[in-house]
Amino acid sequence: MKRHTLLVLSGLATLSLAACSSDSGSKVLQPGGTSGGGGTAASVVSGGNDPAPVDASSGTCQVTVTGDVSAEWTAGGGSGSIGYGPWVAAPGVTSILGPLDESFFIINCDSNEGNYVGFMTNSDAKIPMAPATYAIPASASALGGSAGPIGTIITLDSTDTNWMLSGDGELVITEFDNDHIAGHFTLPITDALAGMTGTSKGNAVMTGSFEFANPS
Repeated sequence: MKRHTLLVLSGLATLSLAACSSDSGSKVLQPGGTSGGGGTAASVVSGGNDPAPVDASSGTCQVTVTGDVSAEWTAGGGSGSIGYGPWVAAPGVTSILGPLDESFFIINCDSNEGNYVGFMTNSDAKIPMAPATYAIPASASALGGSAGPIGTIITLDSTDTNWMLSGDGELVITEFDNDHIAGHFTLPITDALAGMTGTSKGNAVMTGSFEFANPS
């Protein structure tokens, strides 16, 4: 069921960057664009199709979901998968979200087939270019909570529901410099609509690892 799709796409659309200069006109960079060689993605869900090839030239993100629901996919890198203010900041570059500083941070692991996990800053939190461990507090909403510097959005294809954290998750950045970012994450998840529908699709644990090159 695709009830999540517009929500995720609208959230990604707000992260578009507009780079303007007086001598080159205007240029728009947005998640899923070609800048940095963003690749296709593969998805393997229970009963799913064979995975498509993944362009790993700019890095990858591997995700596994185990428990009452299961899924597995690998996403390619590029400008649609990683965004960080200091990587793209330059004279004449602006963002509809404000200054391109450490508060602009997003990681997307998107199967392009309905499976998605994304991480982004909450409020004006700033993410330094350094290894760190970030707790992601459990939320009462499928949109993620406002507590903590980083929030997450999760969708799983063919589950006919929304998903949210059932307990505190963790995003660990092991490497982060001008050239690349790498790390891993663990997210306990649960059916976000169980209280509304009276039935639950259950609980699961999402784990993943990523390494993306700077696409700028």
